[in-house]
Amino acid sequence: MFSLIQLPNLRWIPKALTILTHGTSPTQLRVATVTDTIQENEKTQLTSTEDIRDVITELLSECNISYYRTPYDRDLHELCIQECKFKRYPIDKSFGRAPILKYLPSGVIIASTGYAHLKNRSTQVFIAIYTAFLTWIDDAYTEDVIGIDSFNERFITGQQQANEALDGLARLLREINLHYHGIPANVILTASLNYITSTIVDFETQGMAVSPYAKSYPTFLRTMSGICEAYAMFTFTPEIPIKSYVQAVPEFCLGINYFNDVLSFYKEELAEENGNYISNEASQRGESKIAVFRKLAHDVSLCVSSVTNILENDSEANAAFQGFIGGYVSFHTSFDSRYHLDDLFPSQ
Repeated sequence: MFSLIQLPNLRWIPKALTILTHGTSPTQLRVATVTDTIQENEKTQLTSTEDIRDVITELLSECNISYYRTPYDRDLHELCIQECKFKRYPIDKSFGRAPILKYLPSGVIIASTGYAHLKNRSTQVFIAIYTAFLTWIDDAYTEDVIGIDSFNERFITGQQQANEALDGLARLLREINLHYHGIPANVILTASLNYITSTIVDFETQGMAVSPYAKSYPTFLRTMSGICEAYAMFTFTPEIPIKSYVQAVPEFCLGINYFNDVLSFYKEELAEENGNYISNEASQRGESKIAVFRKLAHDVSLCVSSVTNILENDSEANAAFQGFIGGYVSFHTSFDSRYHLDDLFPSQ
């Protein structure tokens, strides 16, 4: 049985990605679009709702996670608005290009679910605004990277950014050390700058043919675009020593990415998206979507189990992880306008 954790979801797959497949010799390669491959293998049919529900139910049971919804934290939302106004982050139209207000709910929901265990309310505000900024970037710079392409250089040299919104993000990143210190702060900053880089790579490699020999390339880009290291580090308070959890970070990051892929699958099926990881993997392996979906869910369970075992000797670090992973599921179940999981579990 193959393991799906070797090739995670790629944000850039839907953008006319071409894959190189073997021909008669290593030097003769045939180019085929992902869409063509999917059509050839007839993987475009919707997977049944019952199948998806059963897999998610089994996964939550294996991870000992309850299905529950968290009410929207209006108080946190208002605190974020106040903080943005005070720090002059781009929360309204007076800042011109794409204010972050419409992206704030995603930040509020993740901060109040995955990080509900954090006692420092200002840290939750920071995580919420940070998430809103990065969600805005994912939307605003899909078709044009002007401004974001010079962000890292300007950040490192202390120059003003290309617009007020990016300048606000740069100032926010300089506040990481108000909430996290040392190695965790370094990792959060690095992951954030890598995310900026992944946005540029995503844009500049549209339509690029991917060699079948570039087996590590998808993982390389997915790691940058997933920002999973930052969200893993957010989980642990500064009082928990880095040696208590650093060995768990790789599996923790995989778990963040793959849990999202599993819990996003239903909405992607509703939209009949065929460029996502599960659809693409099913096409390339000649398997059904539900078979790939089940295997990915199994890998998620293994990741959660591995992290739990690594952290078993530190009750505080383990409690933080368990608080996050349960809350991370609640992020998806509570954000129903995006993930539509209430369709699968209407009575929960």
